Amino acid sequence: RAEINKDGLAVYGLGDVNKAVRAGAVSKLLVSDLLIQEKRRADDFAGLDLAMREADNLDAEVHIISGEHEAGRKLRGLGGIAALLRYKLTW
Repeated sequence: RAEINKDGLAVYGLGDVNKAVRAGAVSKLLVSDLLIQEKRRADDFAGLDLAMREADNLDAEVHIISGEHEAGRKLRGLGGIAALLRYKLTW
């Protein structure tokens, strides 16, 4: 996933990912299954669910990544959610 390392073409964490989704900039949304489970246990899943649905509605690819795999562990270290962008955002 070389795009993750390109300056400005990826965002991490729920806040920045939500902003990117609202801007229509997300091409791929990566979500840790552990983040989903954590949000559901805390009865705080609605915001994450909305971000995933909005990304899907914008024809972004939405991928749930298993925390059992190395990629999932790395994603968890980035807040459990990341997005690859169609274009750079300036905020």
